[in-house]
Parts: sequence; structure tokens; C-alpha cells
Amino acid sequence: MTEKKFQIYQRQYDIIIQQAVDNLPHECGGFVGGKDKLITAIMPTFNRHIGDTRESFGITSEDIMRAHEFFAKHKLKFFGIYHTHPSGVAIPSHQDLKNNQRHLFIIGLSCKEDHEFAIWECHGFNTEKIPLEVLPDDGMTVIDVRTGEAATRSNDLFQEAAELSRLVHDMKTRQLKYPKMSPRDPFNDTTGFTTIA
Repeated sequence: MTEKKFQIYQRQYDIIIQQAVDNLPHECGGFVGGKDKLITAIMPTFNRHIGDTRESFGITSEDIMRAHEFFAKHKLKFFGIYHTHPSGVAIPSHQDLKNNQRHLFIIGLSCKEDHEFAIWECHGFNTEKIPLEVLPDDGMTVIDVRTGEAATRSNDLFQEAAELSRLVHDMKTRQLKYPKMSPRDPFNDTTGFTTIA
């Protein structure tokens, strides 16, 4: 009998925890995938819950479809959805269990200094905690999903992740600023675009 255990590289673990902290006090999450219970890819997503996002995390069927397509494209298995409990522990709630997922990936943030990332295997409303081992990044190759090529400088990806985090924060706080542009003259515009109907 094989040991039930998930593994994750430090880099992906850190990205998930940083996303969780950056979104406090709101819930956030995304998707995880990989091979043989080794989490090698994550796909953060927006909280689409209509109500209080401090109490619930929601996604759309389009988000789930996009995640499945992303992992299939990279020949990885879709493991499930991760989400946070901003003021709670990493234990499945009744609502979490109603979603009928095989594995629940939960980040508890009640202890600000020591965040808990727990994985639960679910059989209906019965759960079993599965160990998670965080692996060092030694020997890990980072792939740029836009090009499919191995990244030559991981700092570029970290800078890109920081920029994405800043844009998400600006969107949430409605601080996004768009440049003001002069109106176009519809009669002398060579682009072929017009708003005149």
C-alpha cells in the first residue's frame, strides 16, 4: 500500500501563502495540479463569490474548465481547488464538504505567524488529513507557460508575479488608473474602428 502524501515545491508553496496573505481579510484560492501527488503547477484565480468574500470563496464553471484545460495542455493531472480560511483553521467547513471534491486544499490563517496548509481526502462528509511535504527548489525547472520554454532567470517570473499581485490589489481597491487619451476623429481615423452606429 502506497503512503498517502502530497508534495509541493517551496516556490509554489510560497506563491500560495503570499496570495493568501495579500488578500487578507478576504478568502482567495486557485487550482493545483501535477503528477503522482507532486504539485508542480498552480493557477491562482479571483474570488467570484457575490456576497461577503471574507466568509466565502467562489469560482465559476468557466474557471474550472479553464483550469482543466491548462493542466491538460501541460500534461498534468488536475488535483483540485485550494482556498483560504482567513480567520480560521485549515479544517474543512460544512460548506467545503458539500462541494463533493476528492481533495480539499485549505490554508488556515488564524495564526498570523504560522500559516497552516492542510490537505484533506474526502469520502462524502468523512475526511482524512493527508501529509504535505514541502520540497526544496533544487533541480526544479520553471517553465514560462506563455512560451513553454524553461525560464532562464527566475527573478523575471518573480517580478511578473509581483506585478500581477499589484494589479490584482489595485483592482480590488479600485485604484486602477487608465491613461486619458484624446478622442479620435472618426472621419480621419485610419484604424477602421468606430463607435458610430
